Amino acid sequence: MAKKKSRKSKSSKKISNDEFHKLQYSEQSSQKKHKNSKQYRSSDNNQSNSRNTNFNNNDVEYCIPTETVEILNLKNTNEIVKIDNPNIFFNRCMSKNTTSKSANKQGHLRNMNNICHSKYLTKMMSNLENRQDEIINNLKNSGYCVKSYKMKNDYRIVIGLGGAHVFETNMLLHHIYGIPHIPGSALKGLAKAAAVENIREYINSNDLTESIKQKNESLLKKLFKKRMEKEKISINDIENHIIITKLVSHILESEDSLKCKEGNVLKDIETYKKIFGTQKSKGRAIFFDAYPIGNINMKLDVMTPHFPDYYGEMESKTPKTYPTDYQSPNPIVFLVLSNQEFKFNIGIKLYDEDYDSNGAPIVDNNKLLENTTELLKYGLSELGIGAKTSIGYGYFE
Repeated sequence: MAKKKSRKSKSSKKISNDEFHKLQYSEQSSQKKHKNSKQYRSSDNNQSNSRNTNFNNNDVEYCIPTETVEILNLKNTNEIVKIDNPNIFFNRCMSKNTTSKSANKQGHLRNMNNICHSKYLTKMMSNLENRQDEIINNLKNSGYCVKSYKMKNDYRIVIGLGGAHVFETNMLLHHIYGIPHIPGSALKGLAKAAAVENIREYINSNDLTESIKQKNESLLKKLFKKRMEKEKISINDIENHIIITKLVSHILESEDSLKCKEGNVLKDIETYKKIFGTQKSKGRAIFFDAYPIGNINMKLDVMTPHFPDYYGEMESKTPKTYPTDYQSPNPIVFLVLSNQEFKFNIGIKLYDEDYDSNGAPIVDNNKLLENTTELLKYGLSELGIGAKTSIGYGYFE
């Protein structure tokens, strides 16, 4: 059999440094000419209908829609980092190499810190604080009972870390202002968790657990029916703190009442129901979004899962990998806020049922506001908010 002739690849031909620079210059000139002719390539080799412009900046190729380029009037790659909105830069100015090269990913995240210290963003945050103060004053003039106060994160905090993002980790940024913030819904959930914790601690400290379990046995069997049938256990086999926590949480959000001989517990439950509301009644408390005060102290942090293969199969019904030492650690860089101060605003709104026939209030809105403020402060200082609270993130002082 005749031997096939080996064909030498043209790319294997050696070229000198001068020839390489000439070739690189010719390619850059060709790309520049191509851009000036307004013939932009579409992403994914023309498989997508949306047209993208590719900017190359320090070996990082950004893919930005052509319409965005025209609106922002970007002329070269260096202008990409001049975008003043962190949300746009973090979620829209993605690099082709960002997910494949950790150095480019870290550089992209470091630019977030530069954007957060821009003059435009500093001025915008000042205007936002003034606007929120004006809204609070208008609510006070309209009869609302509102309180504002500031608290500072004593270490680090990150909200929305588990959100979907190309970086595997995320940070919740305002969709308009682009700055980190804590949603009012998260603050309400934290305050309600603090209310449950307060009642549970009072029950434990006064040795009311067993009596409450006996008097509310029928309700507990309904709440734990699926677990008892699945694990084939009785209500006495479940830990007391789990029973009380779930029972109190159910009582606070439903129309059911707690059977208890202690009057203080029942009084607190009725107060918390007025604050947060139930499935059939509105809550009086209003939790506003909390925004940073002063400079945004954004930093890079890193977590290193040592068993990536094991964690990747945790959700599988038939995992085959064990947490062994031969697996390679996988450092993951993510954004956090460090020692950041926030401003919190809480309001109380009374409804028609809170007034008598003469129009006089039968509910003390100042007392409700005081109780709500105490719950939120307790939650921020003792329970924490956001991700990684088990290692000290998300606590305030």
